[in-house]
Amino acid sequence: LATEGTRACVLWALEQPGVRAVRATTFGWHRASLRVIEKLGMVPVGTREHDLLGEMLVFELAREKVVK
Repeated sequence: LATEGTRACVLWALEQPGVRAVRATTFGWHRASLRVIEKLGMVPVGTREHDLLGEMLVFELAREKVVK
């Protein structure tokens, strides 16, 4: 259900005027989130720091890359 629900939200967001891409962040150790992100076709675009928990991975899905 996580993948289907997230996919619906991402597709809705990408249909909104002015939205060119959707980003997701998660920790490298959070395997379930990484799997959902992978299934959506998101690609890594960098990292950022969480104040308490350390490095987070950043992923993106651009409108032109969406496979419905």
